[in-house]
Amino acid sequence: MVEMTAPQPTDLICDPACGTAGFLVAAGEYLRERHPSLLHDAKLRKHFHEKMFHGYDFDNTMLRIGSMNMLLHGVENPDIRYRDSLAQDHAAAEEAYTLVLANPPFVGSLDYENTAKDLLQIVKTKKTDPAINPRGFPIQPLLSLVREGDAINYGVVQPGNDCDNGVPFIRVGDLIDGRVNHESLKRIDPSIESTYKRSRLRGDEILVSCVGSIGIVALADDSVRDSTLRVRLLACRWLIQPAECSWLRILGRHLFSDISPTSSER
Repeated sequence: MVEMTAPQPTDLICDPACGTAGFLVAAGEYLRERHPSLLHDAKLRKHFHEKMFHGYDFDNTMLRIGSMNMLLHGVENPDIRYRDSLAQDHAAAEEAYTLVLANPPFVGSLDYENTAKDLLQIVKTKKTDPAINPRGFPIQPLLSLVREGDAINYGVVQPGNDCDNGVPFIRVGDLIDGRVNHESLKRIDPSIESTYKRSRLRGDEILVSCVGSIGIVALADDSVRDSTLRVRLLACRWLIQPAECSWLRILGRHLFSDISPTSSER
């Protein structure tokens, strides 16, 4: 993310839910590498050490770790302090920064009464859960897409080290253009895989990423039969009501036009 946003020596960078300040540290390292002359300019050096980095959190332990992290990475006086970034008290901070890097918490609660009014106009909730649906899009359980008696499978929690003679192991990063990239597959010890039989693929599954890069979809055809999954992936087989998941069939026609449809798709 830091490379994509390409911080500049004059930026004012903010992470409103900074935790251990990983984004701010990465931004600082990026600037040192890409703009090494900034620390030789007195004005830019002062800006870098005292005005550039702003990190807020309401977990005091995280704030202490974040401050230490920044100091250990050579930023002398970053603005790391206690703040509820969603509160009305800080609404005046709008447009105070030139770059925001953030990975907000996925699970938690907020102080509804003190939340900024403009945010409540978008969504009214006491949760930080991203699964909220402010626009009221129709929601259908994934389990309704599988044949009765079958299941949605998820993967291995702790895969261990790469094992040369192990079982192929599919991660989110192995899903490229709707297919499984065989060249990048790692392998896990068969003794670990045997405790996660539910994650073993049978062929003709649809793989869906459910953590991180949510919504990446790929087909697991017979070439990956008996491979296993990382916990961030779900696998479902046998769509029972194609008319209710037309988006999946459209995706299939676009990406897998050279693959014959399964019996359920026919």
